[in-house]
Order: sequence, then C-alpha cells, then structure tokens
Amino acid sequence: MERPLPTLLLVGNAEHAEMHCVAETVATLVPTKQLFRAEAIADIEPVLATSGAFPDLVIVCQTWPDEFTRGEISHLFEMFPLATVLCCFGSWCESDGRNRDLWPPATRTAAAESAGLIRRVWEDAAAGRPPLPATAAIEEVFERQHAGAIGHLGRDKTGSVHVSSADPAIRAWLNDALVAANFQTAAADAPWQAAIWDAPVWDDRAVQDLKRFHEAHPGRVVLVLIGSMRPHQAQQAQACGGYCVLPKTAPIDTILESLATLLGDADVVPAGA
Repeated sequence: MERPLPTLLLVGNAEHAEMHCVAETVATLVPTKQLFRAEAIADIEPVLATSGAFPDLVIVCQTWPDEFTRGEISHLFEMFPLATVLCCFGSWCESDGRNRDLWPPATRTAAAESAGLIRRVWEDAAAGRPPLPATAAIEEVFERQHAGAIGHLGRDKTGSVHVSSADPAIRAWLNDALVAANFQTAAADAPWQAAIWDAPVWDDRAVQDLKRFHEAHPGRVVLVLIGSMRPHQAQQAQACGGYCVLPKTAPIDTILESLATLLGDADVVPAGA
C-alpha cells in the first residue's frame, strides 16, 4: 500500500522576487491538491478550517526581519508540533541568526539556497521519515542537511572529476565525497571531463578567474560552487562558463547528483579511452 502524499502549507509573500526559487521548487514538487497557502501566520487557521487540511510541511517566506513576531512563531510550532517547518529568508534577514533567535537553527535556510533542502524535506515526509526536531543543535542540522553521499555508492560514473579550490579543506572534503560515491578524481594536470570550481566569494576577481578557467578547458563541464550565493551571481557564473551553479551550502548529495547529471548529459568518454 502506497503512503499518501504529504501536504505542504506555504506561508508569506511567495511572489516576492527573492522567493521565486522557493515558489518554483514547491510548484515543481507538490501537486496542487496537496498545496495550501496563507498570506500570514494569522491567516493559517482560517485557511485550514476551510480546507480541512493538516500540513506535514510548513514553509514560511520571510523577506524582512521581524516580519513575524515571537508570539506568532511560537503559535506556529504549537499548531504543528509534528510538522517540518522551514523559514526561507531573504537577504535582509541574513544576520537574524546572530542578532535574533526567533527561528530555531533547524528551521532557517536562505531562500536563494533553499531548493535542495525543500526537496529533501519533501522526500523525507513522503517516505515517512521523522523531521529534524526544532530544538536540534547546529551540528545536528549540518549533519542532516549535508549527509547523503552514501545514497550514491555503487554509481558507476566513467567521467573523471577535478576539484579546483584554493581551500585545502574544501578540496579534501569534495574529493573524499567523490571517492565515496565512486566517481573518479583527477589532478589539474591529468585528463578530466568535469570540474567542481569553488568560489569562496563571488566578486570581480572570481568572475575573471572563472572565465580564464573556462577558456583554458574548452568543452569541459564545470559545476560552480559559490559561498552565500545570490540569484544574479548564479546567472553571472553561468555566463562565465558554469554549466551548473550551486550554493556551497548545498547538501553534498545535491552536488553529486548535479555532477552525475552533467556527466551523463555530456556523454563522457571513460578516462584513458
């Protein structure tokens, strides 16, 4: 017997420009009959009273600090103690985790970086896996959101991958994940079909560096990782040669899956052939 699909409640201004990625991801994943909307937390109860729904996931779009009061947020968790709650925040709210404690760390994610996490929690809900508790510590949040490479074990990818990063820790982390997922890895001077190119900060220097990297390796697919990525930065990186652009905080299985898709689309030849 198949499990019934979960229901999702979308709260806030999902039409705001910064929330387009949230709205698009939700629209892609969630059937119309499983999706409910409320303009504000105060509007939730009338919406549910009319629809008779009880959401498994609640996604809140927050575009400015203090848009929702402490009392409203507490009431939200009281209404849905077993649901997964995500607050997708815009750029004006980035410092809220340091100077405000309204939303628990387990619930906060930048709207621009939210697509992978929204897919993850939807899949978890569909599979009946319990949500991460709202009281989870930051270490637990990182472990849950960035675990997943094990799901790719046994994948037989013939294309070799080079990691280009000035950060030794990032290089080691990505190479370990690639090896664990049965990808082939390659040094800069060895033949490779795809690269993961890391940009700690996206600025004019990073733009020029990526252009030079792309020009030096024509015909190779490049997955770009950007720290604190914004939508316009992703567009710039694509214009500079990035085939796929992801935030550096994307779950590792999202990075690996995107890389596998790039290699498959490129119809790569086995290394050494």
